[in-house]
Amino acid sequence: MRTEKIILLAVLLLVVVVGGFRYKKSKKEYRIFFFLMVITFITEILAEFCAVRYRNNLMVYNLFNIVESVLLSFFYISLFNKNWLKKLAAIVLAAFLLFAIFNILYLQKNQLATNSIIFESLFIVVYSLALLFQYLGQTGDENLLTKPALWFNIRNLFFFATNLFFWGYYRKMMGENKPALRSFYEIIYYENLILYLVVAAGFWLIGNRRSFSNSD
Repeated sequence: MRTEKIILLAVLLLVVVVGGFRYKKSKKEYRIFFFLMVITFITEILAEFCAVRYRNNLMVYNLFNIVESVLLSFFYISLFNKNWLKKLAAIVLAAFLLFAIFNILYLQKNQLATNSIIFESLFIVVYSLALLFQYLGQTGDENLLTKPALWFNIRNLFFFATNLFFWGYYRKMMGENKPALRSFYEIIYYENLILYLVVAAGFWLIGNRRSFSNSD
């Protein structure tokens, strides 16, 4: 196993441990995010095993893309304070699932489902911005940095915005600028390490005395 992969798994394990430590004090939406991190950790291990054993881990990531979209949609549905946003997220999720299945079976069969990744990244970025504006529009003296959901949301915003840009230009970089593609892989790797640490910080805030009671 490559050193980079070991470091990534170690950071993910840290996230899972911290999230597990705070699990009993967590609200439903935070438990959803915790399950996502656990599944992410398992997926990375399984993908590495399939890459070594079968030299193909595309199906692992394609299935993970669907599971991730479902969990993140429920995460945002739990946090949105407007019913029309909740209903819209449910409709978008249903549309995505139909598209993702069709894409895997017909459009990008035996390929990495980049179409689905772009679709998912687009609506998660929109949800992230909507939740950010929801928090910024709240009145009161509460310190937003004490809200665990804000930290999770920041991770989603940066992670999926990068995904949207990267996979949107992936084919062009593959054909015209492979050195830039390699550099982008490195940028994504280090960004992921930082963002997983942001998630760990969010989990640590759950139930922390420094947090306001309504932030947990």
